[in-house]
Amino acid sequence: MKNLDAYYDGLLAKHNEDYEYDPPWTVTQREDEYGIYYVLVDEDGNDHEAAHVFDTVHEAQRYANTTNKKAFEDAADDYL
Repeated sequence: MKNLDAYYDGLLAKHNEDYEYDPPWTVTQREDEYGIYYVLVDEDGNDHEAAHVFDTVHEAQRYANTTNKKAFEDAADDYL
């Protein structure tokens, strides 16, 4: 199953490159008095800091990929 997910992520990345698709969620770095952390930001620049704060960019990107994949699948369902 892990290989299938990696294959799907590769196809999704290729699709995004081909069609200049901007994913709805991206990762951004923030800093406060406690240090550096990462949050997801939507297309409008709004973040949901309280719900999704990550210590590493890798954790945040993995969550963003999952969230973007779900949004992409939901958008595809709208055309069926």
